[in-house]
Amino acid sequence: MKKFDDYFAPLLGNEALKRQLAAQFARGAVPHACLLAGEDWCGRNFAASLFAAAYLGDEHDLVRRGEHPDCIVLRGEGASGQIPVERVRFIGNSSLAGAR
Repeated sequence: MKKFDDYFAPLLGNEALKRQLAAQFARGAVPHACLLAGEDWCGRNFAASLFAAAYLGDEHDLVRRGEHPDCIVLRGEGASGQIPVERVRFIGNSSLAGAR
């Protein structure tokens, strides 16, 4: 079974981020939401996928391939790149309804 650090091995640099996330995992204190912000092409989407894979215990790389049933990725809309809250609510409600 992979350890948390194993999931983040492909992410070069960002040592402070990796330490903070590893500490949260170790304490069982992973927040219900995380915001990763940074310039375009800084690796925030890659870091988010690694974090999701670690959280879900994805040993088969399903998250990074976009195939994990428990991982939903939302992309921003329009020039602003915003994700409307109504869309998040719809996705959340659809996911819950599908799980019943």
